[in-house]
Amino acid sequence: MKNVKVVSDSSTLANAATGLSIIKAQAAIGMGNSFTVALSGGNTPRELYSRLALPPLASRVNWDAVHLF
Repeated sequence: MKNVKVVSDSSTLANAATGLSIIKAQAAIGMGNSFTVALSGGNTPRELYSRLALPPLASRVNWDAVHLF
């Protein structure tokens, strides 16, 4: 089942996307798999990428098991 979540601003979007990204990465890696994600460009995802790169969030993902495209 797919869900659509509507948020009011870019900061709320970045928070939701950061949390979901971390949960999905941890789940895939925890099952012995790698986590593969395709990154988009532009200004919209910039805040998400910044949040994922900074402590303490960055340490919550085993980045050696992540494939970025």
